[in-house]
Amino acid sequence: MFILLTNDDGYFTPGLKALTRAVEKVADIAVIAPESEKSAISHSISLHDPIRIKEIAANRYLVKGTPTDCVYLGINYILNKKPDLVIAGINPGANMGDDITYSGTVCAAMEGCLLGVPSFAISLAKSSKMDFDSTAQFALKVINYILKSGLPKNTFLNINVPAEVDPLETKVVYTSMGRRKYGGEIIRRVDPRGNQYYWIGGDENGYIPIKESDCLMLHNKFVSITPLKIGLTDYKFLEEMDKSFDWKK
Repeated sequence: MFILLTNDDGYFTPGLKALTRAVEKVADIAVIAPESEKSAISHSISLHDPIRIKEIAANRYLVKGTPTDCVYLGINYILNKKPDLVIAGINPGANMGDDITYSGTVCAAMEGCLLGVPSFAISLAKSSKMDFDSTAQFALKVINYILKSGLPKNTFLNINVPAEVDPLETKVVYTSMGRRKYGGEIIRRVDPRGNQYYWIGGDENGYIPIKESDCLMLHNKFVSITPLKIGLTDYKFLEEMDKSFDWKK
């Protein structure tokens, strides 16, 4: 078994290190990760900037690019064989609800799925005591699940582990994508030359308690596993659209 590991926080972060230590004991691995933090970069791919790749050990690469770049380059160029699985993480902080559309971690797994490789993203909720090693051990359980049951075509998994619990001893629930609430704070400042610049705040104000959603289940200290599907078409509305409308008028 050959597994590609990546993340969006950078190669040398504790979550990826813990994941590497755990997975390399059960499989051949490659680690291809950004050289610096690329959080909240979503599914961005570098089309207008050069991408630099540095091999720092056998099958260990630093990429001056995005998480999507890492997976795309890994599968299409760097590696001499296609991986059996792509794992993105372990992210320090949950990626659930609306976070999913922003997350570089989740979108790295999405890229693996788009390229035909079973994939999952795994994140650990933030706390003062973050046990990445236990979360990495849970990732091994997910690997076994995928090997046994497989994943449907165009589907990948998004996994969130609650803070300060042992995921191996915690109830696992299968969830839907929830909805987060964020503050709309925008901070305006002035640089030394008198020019204005802005910081987007994005402080979390909670979540909408949707039944069986990832947000609610993680709040209740359950491990959340959400299957995500490639494709955004609203088929129900597609059937309801007024197709007789004359767009030339």
